[in-house]
Amino acid sequence: MTVSRVLHGRRNKVNEETFARVMSAMKELDYIPVRSAVQNRHVETRAIGLVPYHMMVSRYKLDSVTYEGICEQASQEGYDLLVMLRNESEWLANRHEMRFLDKRSDGFVFISPCRGDWEIAFEALVKHEIPTVVCYRRDLPKEIAWVDADNENIVNSAINRLRISGHQRIAYICGPDGPDADMQLLPHLVAERKSFDDGERRKQFEKVCEDGVVVHACSKGWELDAGVVPELVERGVTATVCVNDLVALQIWSAAEEAGLIVPRDMSIIGVDNTEPGKARGLSSVDFGYDEIGRQAVSAWVALNSGQDARDCCRVVPCTLIERQSVAAARV
Repeated sequence: MTVSRVLHGRRNKVNEETFARVMSAMKELDYIPVRSAVQNRHVETRAIGLVPYHMMVSRYKLDSVTYEGICEQASQEGYDLLVMLRNESEWLANRHEMRFLDKRSDGFVFISPCRGDWEIAFEALVKHEIPTVVCYRRDLPKEIAWVDADNENIVNSAINRLRISGHQRIAYICGPDGPDADMQLLPHLVAERKSFDDGERRKQFEKVCEDGVVVHACSKGWELDAGVVPELVERGVTATVCVNDLVALQIWSAAEEAGLIVPRDMSIIGVDNTEPGKARGLSSVDFGYDEIGRQAVSAWVALNSGQDARDCCRVVPCTLIERQSVAAARV
């Protein structure tokens, strides 16, 4: 009973000396608690652990639409989903390992778009040979599979469309480097976080558009800096490719406030194909968050069956959806 109280964080029920003794024993034994005795055996749970990006899964498209695809494919494959929302308790000698090794699921799918997140957990999962797939990143141990958008073609399709329209001076508008100020994030996140896909798209832009301009235009709350559009005009930019539709729509509004007309004076292409973008007539590159979720489960099933992780990785194709925000460059 005393040990159970310590494990569940009930400090008010255990004196400090006893608490310290239990903690010391746990660290010495490298103890990992489990939910029930039966889970100490090598049994298949037919459940996949889902680790979302945000605790409020339904509030953000990255999580919610990816989650829809994950649910759909997991159901087809005959698996349940266990959404990992527990906070680690302060007593844990190795918090990441306990959270992922208590055998409530057969493996994990992570929605993790930022470099550097979950590194300790990934090391533990690899160490214990637990099948794991990560969505929206590729900077992972070779034993972990990934599913990601086709970032090269996202940029290429946008640049090609603008060049066909005669645009020579094109800018790529980056997202913020750090965490979003108004989002409740899981406690594992590192202090300075950068989007993997944003970084990959920027590299591709610089590769195929040598005379292009890269602009860091957003605060950590995804709010557009006031001086961005005047800077673009001053540098002769006539078209922009934005990290996502959220930034693209802000560029559009700021351009109109500055007296410009979209697309006559500035063409704009976003990424994500969101509903607000559709309503305004924004051209956008669509790759399907739900498809990434479906592919992640398919990749996990393949990985769980014994396939090599590198063979389970998937790239989800993209499509440029053309609307009213792109026009021929003015001579």
